[in-house]
Amino acid sequence: MDFFDFIKPEELDDLPEDPHVAFIAFVRLAEPRLSARLREIGPRDQDTYEQIDDARYGFQNLVLGAAKKFGVEPFASLEMPTLKNHSDENYRQFRADLTHYLTQVMLTVAIRDRSDSVPLPPKSADSIRQYVHYLREAIDKADHLTKARKAALHRRLDALIEELDRKRVRYLLVARVVIEILAIPGALQASYDVMAPLAAKILREIGEAKLADDDEKRIPFEGPVALSPPRQPSVKPSANFARDEMDDEIPF
Repeated sequence: MDFFDFIKPEELDDLPEDPHVAFIAFVRLAEPRLSARLREIGPRDQDTYEQIDDARYGFQNLVLGAAKKFGVEPFASLEMPTLKNHSDENYRQFRADLTHYLTQVMLTVAIRDRSDSVPLPPKSADSIRQYVHYLREAIDKADHLTKARKAALHRRLDALIEELDRKRVRYLLVARVVIEILAIPGALQASYDVMAPLAAKILREIGEAKLADDDEKRIPFEGPVALSPPRQPSVKPSANFARDEMDDEIPF
């Protein structure tokens, strides 16, 4: 399998800007196509094993090439084995290392996204969907935009709509989409007069949700809390404890 069996050229346009996240997205695009190819090959024998190894080798070659481009270590520093030296053990170790790396990055991204995201009330999400609908109409009517530019903007809006289905909406992603909309050359003032207010309304919905979320996170301070001492274990007098010592403490 070669590059174009795993990745379509138009998919590269939608890769995230963060190199590590882009690497994950790249792998996630390629992996299902590897699985589909392996299912096509069918039961293993000597002939099909070579096809299986060819597909795996192509996937490993693709991933290591992407890692070098994105600067993702440790894969960027790995050398691709020759076809002669490519073995099941080599491939299994590569997949284990890849899973280990992807797990770390996915968890890191999840934690970061949570800090840069906000739960969006259903009413706000519905309002934004409506604004996006009008934005699409304005884009289609903008005669000064090329077909390629319109298609790119529609893809950005598609990503925004998908974002609204998440439990927590990443407001930085929303802001990037809005900024791109506002950066459209204003050759036709009418199109800008429509897009700018809609973009501002989208940001307002996100901003209000962020303020509400921040308020919920604030725990009111009600003064110092009285802390109870840790429980002390009960201690019984030792057997050699002198009787006259105990008598000194007894008030009768």
